[in-house]
Amino acid sequence: MALRQGLLSGEALYSRKTIHYKVFRTIELKRLYYRFLLETGRQFMEACQMVVDYSFSEQTFNKNNLDRGTYVA
Repeated sequence: MALRQGLLSGEALYSRKTIHYKVFRTIELKRLYYRFLLETGRQFMEACQMVVDYSFSEQTFNKNNLDRGTYVA
């Protein structure tokens, strides 16, 4: 009840907050590095897709189960 009264009277409610900042940076790459960067991005996308496919086929979304199921050492 005191919390509601405090909010109604205009007092601020303090709690933990997560603040996300987006940082955009422009960089220049030599053409040789640009191709490697594109290839790395493509391979990363394929790896993510493999994890998503495994997740839906096994109906598990727990990060530990996904790690055990998709990472082959």
